[in-house]
Amino acid sequence: MVSKPLDHFWSSHRYYASGDADSLVSPHALWFQLGNTESERRQAFLDSFGQVSDADLKMIRDSTKRGLAIGDEAACKDLEARLGRRVTPRGKDWRKGRGERRGDDRTGDLLASDCPLPAGV
Repeated sequence: MVSKPLDHFWSSHRYYASGDADSLVSPHALWFQLGNTESERRQAFLDSFGQVSDADLKMIRDSTKRGLAIGDEAACKDLEARLGRRVTPRGKDWRKGRGERRGDDRTGDLLASDCPLPAGV
């Protein structure tokens, strides 16, 4: 990975953050809702990249390593239905035959749909 989003070759971050021309990027409709001018939109876009807490970073890393999704129950159920596989952790007692408690060990609700711009932007 790269240390800064601007450094990633396939990222549209450079286009949105600095206004560098990119023939592969078409501004998303949500982009225009970030402000009235290019500079206002750019600043709002950059402001959305605040610090991530240690707890959220751990959750993201753990979920990535395990191939799990992070999100609310409805979004995860939808994703599981579309993928045909589990994307949430099993309840802590699932191996002991005590049933499954969905989502007990999730620590937050970070959804791509909560972001001001589409995923990958």
